[in-house]
Amino acid sequence: MEYTPISPFMRPISHPHLRVIERPEASVPGKPVNKWELLRELSKAQAAFGVSERDLTVLQGLLSFFPDDALGGNAEMVVFPSNKAICERRNGMPCSTMRRHLARLVEAGLLMRRDSPNGKRYGRKHGEERVAFGFDLSPLYCRSEEVVRASEAVREAGERVRRLREVVSLMRRDLAALAEFGEVIQPGLGLWD
Repeated sequence: MEYTPISPFMRPISHPHLRVIERPEASVPGKPVNKWELLRELSKAQAAFGVSERDLTVLQGLLSFFPDDALGGNAEMVVFPSNKAICERRNGMPCSTMRRHLARLVEAGLLMRRDSPNGKRYGRKHGEERVAFGFDLSPLYCRSEEVVRASEAVREAGERVRRLREVVSLMRRDLAALAEFGEVIQPGLGLWD
């Protein structure tokens, strides 16, 4: 159930907005993770996270705004592109579509919104301190091990299916050979068709 704000400038509140992403130290990867490899792993395990290919294209666009290839380390993982910039990187995707996909990524716990007081996305630097409001990629980084495990499970399931298909193909071939042999031994029995 969603709360409808009184002011048109307020964002509606829903469960994903209220969710606090817990980051116990054991689940936070100790080393930086390549953002593109993580995206590839997530694309294999997308069903486990409830995201679609189109959601992942929006995530790819957001990752392209992150300057480093590696997520993690001491870097702030907030990107603050405008809706227009995100849509341009996604080959002219309509803004309403892009916002819907962003909402799904937030609901899936792969992104967090860091809202500024005026609702805009921006970054500022005050000496050594940097303040950024936009989309926080740290939940994706914190769940990177979970993403890798899920994609490995998808690969293992695919391999099991491939092996089962081989076994079934061999069984079908053997059954066809047995039927031919039965027709030779006892023709006209009617079982061999």
